[in-house]
Amino acid sequence: MAKVAIPFEKKSIGGTNVFLVANEERSRYILVDVGLASDHKKVLKFLKDSGVSYDQIEVIFLTHRHSDHVQGTAKLLAKFEEAGVKPLVIAHSDEVPFIRDGVLEFPRSLTAITAVQAAMFNALKDTWMGKKMMGIPPIPQIQAWSGDADQLRAMGYPVKILHTPGHTSGGLSLMVEDHVITGDVSFNLPFAPLKPLFGDDEAVLRENWVTFAKEGAAILHPSHGNGICMKKLRAKFPGMAWPEQQ
Repeated sequence: MAKVAIPFEKKSIGGTNVFLVANEERSRYILVDVGLASDHKKVLKFLKDSGVSYDQIEVIFLTHRHSDHVQGTAKLLAKFEEAGVKPLVIAHSDEVPFIRDGVLEFPRSLTAITAVQAAMFNALKDTWMGKKMMGIPPIPQIQAWSGDADQLRAMGYPVKILHTPGHTSGGLSLMVEDHVITGDVSFNLPFAPLKPLFGDDEAVLRENWVTFAKEGAAILHPSHGNGICMKKLRAKFPGMAWPEQQ
């Protein structure tokens, strides 16, 4: 995909893309996903390099409940609280019990390529090593998304929240202009470009792509891999119920 300007800051940290979305005055920010606990210092450096102080983080928006997206939340909150900052932490209501109580889960594989990885992690998840690698420190202060697509817009952020199940039942995506931060309802890794790798239901997962197209999305930003041009996605999967292009 040709390089285009994007309306937010983006950084790959430990294999997971982390995003910073500014409010209209660029005085407050949403931090979208936080990566693993072992990478929390890299997230803090990302804030510093982006010129964002701790007290400017108003919201931590978690796209879904898996470790590589939420595990670092507790360590970041501890750092923020040392500075007297208590961001709103939100996720979909289906994800909240897992994140609040630190319930460890690994998604179902959708490809032969990732089946071995899924089997390995599921075998490890109840062991000491598995819990150390993937365990989620409980986040009792997490709140459920209200269900209002404009919940964050009402706080001054030029964004729309979309419920995007399929990878997990409570997946959320964040639309900023004609760009969408998709969590794991899209992937774009070199060994399997555009191919969904993990999820509860691949058919439901793919339906989100049609939703994005109907919303006017031009670029999708997955949590793993580079951005995806919607035109390229439509060409790759021509049999889907895409809306007519304007």
